[in-house]
Amino acid sequence: MWAEDRRRVVLEHSETWVRLFPRSTSGLEGYNGQDSLCRHQRHSLSEPFRCARRVIRNYVVRRDDGTTAAERLFGRKPGDLIEYLVGQVQLPGRGRV
Repeated sequence: MWAEDRRRVVLEHSETWVRLFPRSTSGLEGYNGQDSLCRHQRHSLSEPFRCARRVIRNYVVRRDDGTTAAERLFGRKPGDLIEYLVGQVQLPGRGRV
């Protein structure tokens, strides 16, 4: 058991090093691993589908602690993705009748 002041110093240094060296994803973790597994199982995924999966994984899927990958990457909660998409997407015009 460490003394309280020693524990505080070690914790401060640990947090500094964690911020300095972000963890990379392993082959079976993160969107790279999930994307590879999905591509391997289906053998052909379109690029738009892969991008959509990446967006869902980064901005929608939450861990047990309630954070998304985008929140962990940017260090803050991003704006509402759905609201952004609603403002950006151009809907096609009416087709011929």
